[in-house]
Amino acid sequence: MTVLPEHCRVDITSPFFRCEMDKEIFLQRLADLPDCMRVSECAGIFQLQFSRPINAEIESLLQNICDYWATVWIVHVS
Repeated sequence: MTVLPEHCRVDITSPFFRCEMDKEIFLQRLADLPDCMRVSECAGIFQLQFSRPINAEIESLLQNICDYWATVWIVHVS
């Protein structure tokens, strides 16, 4: 289990979308993650900002989302 300091940022790189609706579903699933304050995109990288450290439940949900869209997530601690 990874517990991160407050206000951690998660980057998700280059997910594979089948169509525009697929991308919308992806973004909604990210926005629905517990304690997710913001989801943004820049140059094909999606950034999530969390209001507190992520726990095992959020890690598992995030991994499931990334597995479905054939991508990975990276944590940045500020």
